[in-house]
Order: sequence, then structure tokens, then C-alpha cells
Amino acid sequence: MSFDAAIIWASIVLTTFGYCFHRMGPAFKRSRFGAPLALLGVSCLVLIPREISGPEQEMHQELLNFFSWAILFGVGSLLALRSSQTYGKTQLFELVPAWFFIVASWYLASTQSEYGFSKVATNGVFAYIGLFAGIIVFIIGVAMAERFAGIDSESEPLSKEEEKLVRTILERRLGGG
Repeated sequence: MSFDAAIIWASIVLTTFGYCFHRMGPAFKRSRFGAPLALLGVSCLVLIPREISGPEQEMHQELLNFFSWAILFGVGSLLALRSSQTYGKTQLFELVPAWFFIVASWYLASTQSEYGFSKVATNGVFAYIGLFAGIIVFIIGVAMAERFAGIDSESEPLSKEEEKLVRTILERRLGGG
């Protein structure tokens, strides 16, 4: 095994450890090391290897192809979720680029397929029709649910006992006194 191949495997292990640490949540002190550790693993995977041979070369290329469209998709998804109508007005300034990133990631992933985009598109035209029909039905369902779901009445204020319980829990969790 070459030095670069060892770096690839070590990078994958670092990324996995970082993900596991990050998923521990705020209750564990190790969770704060998760994101930097995963970022170090991904950085080493992308930036360091130069002369790779054997099966690691193909794996490295596939991982780089994956990152090229997954980053676009992740940014687009985060922008779309942030600018959606869930908690306020729709922000078109962020929503249009979000969907552009998502569509670009799909196109990039399709072109990186070993079959090529045109073959996938012609062979899977009925799958695409079904996919788009499902998306349209989903959008219609969400629009109908939002339109017909009225605002519920305000809940009753907390009783003195409930206020005391909430205050005790918050003081215990936040360390206030």
C-alpha cells in the first residue's frame, strides 16, 4: 500500500470518527470535536493524495465526483429550507439560487454516471415522469395543507406550578441560580 493510499484510508476513518463524534450531541463534551475532525478528514482526502495506484485510485476519483455534486446539493438544500415558507414569508432571493444549485447538482451527478446523461435520460424517461408527477402531487398536497390549516387559538398561560417546574428545569440545565 502506498503512502497516498494510506492517507485516503486514514482520511475516511477521520471523517467517520468526526461524524460519530458530531452525532453525540451537546450532552457529551466530545461532540465539539466532531465537525473539525470530519473537516480535517475530508480536507486530507481531497487535497493531499497525488500518486495513487490500485483500487484506491478509483475510489478516490469516485469520492471526488461525489463531493462535486453533493456540496452543490447540500448548499441548495440548506438555502431552500431556510427560505421556505415554514416560519415566515418566502424569500425568492434565496429560493431561486437554491433550486439552481439543486438542479445543477442533479445534472452534475447524471453526467458523472458511467452510462452518460443522454442514455440515462432516454432509458429512464418514464421514471422521470413518475418522479416529477410525485413532486407535483407533493407540492399540491403541501399547498392545500397550508391553505386549509388555520391558526390555532393561543394556548392558556402556564400555571404557577408549571412556571416553577419550567424555571427549575431551565436553571438546572443552564446553570443559573
